[in-house]
Amino acid sequence: MFFFRNFILPMNRELRAALQTIRGIGYRKSVFICAKVGIIYPFFIQDLNSYFFSILTFLFKMMVKSVDKVRRYRNRMAKTLLSLNS
Repeated sequence: MFFFRNFILPMNRELRAALQTIRGIGYRKSVFICAKVGIIYPFFIQDLNSYFFSILTFLFKMMVKSVDKVRRYRNRMAKTLLSLNS
């Protein structure tokens, strides 16, 4: 199994689709990560070896915000929009 910060990625899904289950990674970011690593489509998580695993972990640490940071950003933006409305 592939774990990243409390997220378990499903083994039978394609890598791009499975990366989108992590909060903070959408379609564009998942495609960018796959292109950066050099993974071609279709590539399933069960096919990951230690090399790809270490590179993906490094990129996640550099690019993906933690869940707490995403929540704080979302709440801050909601407060700003509410303050603009009144």
